[in-house]
Amino acid sequence: SRRPLVLLPLAGLGACAALPAEQAMGTPAEAVARHSAASVIANGVPTGAAVAVAPGLAVTNAHVVRAGARPLSLRTADGAEVEVRSVREVPRHDLALLEIPRGALRPVRVSAREPRPGERLWAVGPEGLGRAIASGPVLRPSLTLPGYGRGFTARLGALMGFSGGPVVNGEGELAG
Repeated sequence: SRRPLVLLPLAGLGACAALPAEQAMGTPAEAVARHSAASVIANGVPTGAAVAVAPGLAVTNAHVVRAGARPLSLRTADGAEVEVRSVREVPRHDLALLEIPRGALRPVRVSAREPRPGERLWAVGPEGLGRAIASGPVLRPSLTLPGYGRGFTARLGALMGFSGGPVVNGEGELAG
């Protein structure tokens, strides 16, 4: 049958993709991808991304944690895999806080300002799922989502797997 021959080359595309830090070279997201972001790994497979927000703490989406089997780990830009010691989920906001070894990731600088209309942003996704960097403009810089609070929308062209990863502004700061 021809079907397996067609599927095998497609399955290998993610394995051939450059790592997020390599794909981010020359963009404002480079330092974040190299030092602050990581792939969330479950049973050896990336399920999303995470970003360090404080020493020993990273944040991702709760559905990324629920999507994967336990135990969970993070794979950093240098290829090190570190175990997640505990997970606290906030399903209402689709967030999960991950306790990671101190020093595994450098906490990201958080932007003190809201994104501006048309401002270019970069999203950092995990390794192994194809393209790991997406960029695009802010569409709505300030909106309120009932039950969730304030936020913004941007047209980033992010693919499946970008969940939980950082969105970086032109100054290399966490915008979302």
